[in-house]
Amino acid sequence: AVGFESCTGAHAPHASYFAQVRDAYKARRALLLPAIAAAGLVPIVPHGAYFVMARIPHAFLAAHGLEAKAAEVGADVAVASHLIATAKVACIPCSRPFYV
Repeated sequence: AVGFESCTGAHAPHASYFAQVRDAYKARRALLLPAIAAAGLVPIVPHGAYFVMARIPHAFLAAHGLEAKAAEVGADVAVASHLIATAKVACIPCSRPFYV
């Protein structure tokens, strides 16, 4: 991630620690990308971040019976609730403030 790059230069304090953290986050993110795609979502990798976002195709909503709920609360909230209930996977809907 770009944020870690400023901490990992040859003369930066704790450079090896931040390099290990960066590499660990990248490895975890790399594991998620094919799983997100296999689930029918479209992974989006923001530059400079350790997280992954996903575009939610209408076909995903239709395949999981989430169209009405998506119209009511938003597709991201509907999918987040669905993933928790059916796959025990937690995610953060991007349309809602996470830090208040």
